[in-house]
Amino acid sequence: MEPVRILDTATPWLADIAKNNPNYCRWALKSTGWMVQQEVKKGIRSRAPGGHSYAKGMTAKRRRAIDELMGRKSFRTYRPLGKLLQAVGYDKKNVGKDGSGSVIIGWLSDSAQWLGEMQEGGHSRVITPKMRRMFWAAGIPISKATNEVKIPARPTYDPMYQVLEPIIPKYFEQKIFDYWTGQSTRSDPKKPKAIYRVRGGGFSWAASI
Repeated sequence: MEPVRILDTATPWLADIAKNNPNYCRWALKSTGWMVQQEVKKGIRSRAPGGHSYAKGMTAKRRRAIDELMGRKSFRTYRPLGKLLQAVGYDKKNVGKDGSGSVIIGWLSDSAQWLGEMQEGGHSRVITPKMRRMFWAAGIPISKATNEVKIPARPTYDPMYQVLEPIIPKYFEQKIFDYWTGQSTRSDPKKPKAIYRVRGGGFSWAASI
């Protein structure tokens, strides 16, 4: 999914504050990125991001049977997207540095982007003789007439964007107001512990002020 840029025109007084206090804008963008990533993670945990339930996949019983057959750790329950939940984040390094005042939210690694885009768009996989034997050994017979396994699409960023679109501008403006009035304070760490960069997927939000 290509990043989506959303432009929001701030009120004149807020634009003046942001222009005279560039740190407020940068801090507000970082806070907005953090807020959005948390909301996306909540959507994934709920299995219904943006109120749209994920398509059902293989039952947990079948997954456990395959895991045990392949000698992998088996879990009592399985969640859609699995560990991809931990790969959702925002680009901390380039917040507000592209000249448009934007923050990008998406997958934090190349592998997460690859897996995430397959999950969101759905994909199919040809069943090889070896795979067919593996399923049979796990007690999951596959008909000879079935030649591929279809993974249903599980959109995440699009439905979450639809929910967050009207919320983000208000959150951003409130953060700038809070910094201006002293209700929120912030200083950049001298030595940040980690620098996260978004590799792809997700969307970006830009404040036009």
